[in-house]
Amino acid sequence: MEGEERLFFRVSFRIPLSLFAKNKLFNFLYSDIIEPVYDVIREAVNMNLRECYEAAGADYDDVIRRFGKEERVDKFLKMFLNDPTYDMLCRAMAEGSYEEAFRAAHTMKGICMNFSLNGLLNACSRLTESLRSGSPDDNTEFLYEETKRNYLKTTAAIREHLK
Repeated sequence: MEGEERLFFRVSFRIPLSLFAKNKLFNFLYSDIIEPVYDVIREAVNMNLRECYEAAGADYDDVIRRFGKEERVDKFLKMFLNDPTYDMLCRAMAEGSYEEAFRAAHTMKGICMNFSLNGLLNACSRLTESLRSGSPDDNTEFLYEETKRNYLKTTAAIREHLK
């Protein structure tokens, strides 16, 4: 339909339906990743910056106090979406390069602090502390997944706001 915008969310699983209730991985994926991101996307129609920050668990008043006006925040949020730090974190974690993962998580923490993206900031902060020694601890994988969830939620809200 020309001129009509639609939001689509497609998820494909190759797990038989009978296993869904028994599958802890599916329950985790659905309740902790898919559902929160979907909620942000579904509620994002005509999202202004304040609503974007609320959906992302961020502090709108603080970022406006820091940047002065919404147009300036928007300019830098566009840059945030193109920042390679999250990809560096994912690559480092996949390769088991925990010192590099620490640097990436620490960098993300600083970026989030500047943008008052508190939900993602808190997740990055906990992951940074978990990786500070240069090797993973018992909580590292959980904290990494928490950071990924928060990143997806935050970037989904930002993308909806900027479109």
